[in-house]
Amino acid sequence: MSRLNVSVREAMAKALVMHRFTEEAAALVAESRRLFRVAYEHHYPKAVRGHIDAIRKFSRDAIDTTTNLKVNAGGQKITVGDQQIGNGNYGRWIPECEKLPVLHDLQKWQGCVAYGPEDPATAQFQEFARRRKDFGEMVETAYNEAFGTLGQFATGKKLAADWPEAMPVIGHLIPEDNRMLPVVQVSKLNASFKLPPK
Repeated sequence: MSRLNVSVREAMAKALVMHRFTEEAAALVAESRRLFRVAYEHHYPKAVRGHIDAIRKFSRDAIDTTTNLKVNAGGQKITVGDQQIGNGNYGRWIPECEKLPVLHDLQKWQGCVAYGPEDPATAQFQEFARRRKDFGEMVETAYNEAFGTLGQFATGKKLAADWPEAMPVIGHLIPEDNRMLPVVQVSKLNASFKLPPK
């Protein structure tokens, strides 16, 4: 029987993290999308957006688009939109955002939407940045805990026997020759007989 190697354990730990933090990540993804729109509409008032739309009707390629914006919220640089939530090595979520047209002022290297310290929106951006940072640290801690726990199991059979509750999330990552026999037989039978029926 083959043993669980490091790459399999890494994939399992990541799957456990992605499963564990789905709801928290969804809330941060939604907030990143919302703040992306808030920053965009703050920087480009309705009248300016109307001119941008008119130019794009004439020539769609005349103005670039973006799915994220840099914000300077009271001196703190924060990116909102399709910026990573979580930690890239251990579990991450990327918000999908619509492409919004931007003028040259936001395409520059340091181009960003600015909010002063007294602006009420500044606190929202700073709170989002704090929550995203804390979330990334929680994801890393959870990954390390899961990876350490998975290191206690030499084989998939031992893992399935001692931690059956985790199998719905990570069972598919156990190499085929390392799974408990009934699981392999059922999956092959299901495929052979096209189960479950549609």
